[in-house]
Amino acid sequence: MALCLILPAAHLQASNAIDDASITARLKNMSQIISTDFSTRAKGYVKGYLYHRDDTEKLLGKTAQYFPIFEFFLDNYNLPEELKYLPIIESRLRPFVYSTAGAGGMWQFTTPTARHVGLKVNRYLDERRDPHKSTKAA
Repeated sequence: MALCLILPAAHLQASNAIDDASITARLKNMSQIISTDFSTRAKGYVKGYLYHRDDTEKLLGKTAQYFPIFEFFLDNYNLPEELKYLPIIESRLRPFVYSTAGAGGMWQFTTPTARHVGLKVNRYLDERRDPHKSTKAA
């Protein structure tokens, strides 16, 4: 979800459009563990983030709440910090979201996987929705 890094909220407020060359340049200058490709699909996501500016700003605002949790556990397990962007892709940082396949929480664990990694999932409790427990399990 490196695209979040190339679209700061200040830019979203200043303009509804961004040119491909600017995005490509920012991608090349980013420290990254995987190669990035500004494909047609990626361009579609950028346009979506720009078009739905208010939603994007809310999403970026949630990073202040959740990224410190993600960073703590990623650091404790010596995992790449870039993995903190995965819940943006999976759930838009919504702990109470469920997919049509039944995956739940910000990390989108299926019930069997959640139980396998030690999360409680039953009719009274779903720890996939707990940011701390689900991040530790992820």
